[in-house]
Amino acid sequence: MARDESQKLLVIGGPFDGQQMARAGDEFTEDVGTKSSRFHGRHCYKLRWHPMLKKLVWALPENKSVKLPPTD
Repeated sequence: MARDESQKLLVIGGPFDGQQMARAGDEFTEDVGTKSSRFHGRHCYKLRWHPMLKKLVWALPENKSVKLPPTD
C-alpha cells in the first residue's frame, strides 16, 4: 500500500496515544520520559491498518485491534 509519508497518522497506545504523527518507514522507536515517568522507556510503533477507521495508524506491536496493512 503506497502512502504519503508526510501525512500525519493517528497513534494508538503508549505515551503518544491520540496524537497524530508523520514518520517515514513502517516503524519507529522513541525514547520517552524520565525514570520517574510512568511511560519511561523505549516504545516501538508499527504501521498498521485499523479495520473500523479504515485507515493506517501507528500502533504498539501488542495491539490486537489492528492488522497488517493491506498490500496493493
